[in-house]
Amino acid sequence: MNSDETTTWGELLLRTVADLNNQQEARWLCEHASGLDAHEFDSGLSELVSERCGIALHEMVRRRLAGEPLQYVMKRWAFRHLDVLVDPRVLIPRAETELVVQTALDLMRDAQQKIDRKLRIADLGTGSGVIGLAIASELRLASAEVWLTDISNDALDVARANLAGLGLVDGDVHIAQGNWFSALPKELENSFDLIISNPPYIAVYDASVEPIVRD
Repeated sequence: MNSDETTTWGELLLRTVADLNNQQEARWLCEHASGLDAHEFDSGLSELVSERCGIALHEMVRRRLAGEPLQYVMKRWAFRHLDVLVDPRVLIPRAETELVVQTALDLMRDAQQKIDRKLRIADLGTGSGVIGLAIASELRLASAEVWLTDISNDALDVARANLAGLGLVDGDVHIAQGNWFSALPKELENSFDLIISNPPYIAVYDASVEPIVRD
């Protein structure tokens, strides 16, 4: 894929579709390289591509063709209403996990009607933090205290970045490093209204999992 400052985004999008043989992925990568949202990108298809944007797109396409997951290439992914950082330090949030969050929210909203105090929630093995952060953002922030734990400091660095990026640093969200329950303060033992965990798993015969993730 070649590009220069005489190429429009519309032309480059068509080339990218041909390179990837995937219209949706090509669209996402072009939008990401341009720094525009979907509406802005549509309005700017006749605009010329800068050298910097062309180089960035070329590198992303190269990585995708080499088998790197789209989410890692973009370093961003949508989870419910959140736009989160995702990179090889954490596993990619799966669509099914959104159902886990919805179930947790339903339980906690019901509990809010019965408990006249702040709810306390723990997300164990949090990874990128998406479960706990989604719960914290969708419940009223003043009504819940959320703990995110993981044994991996690298994963917690991603969770911290997402906490800051989502503007939740002023909420009652805490991050702790450690193995499962041992990461939680001893004085909080038996005080949680909800403990949630969706640990990483990959079925042996799950053909949808890309090799780089399985490895």
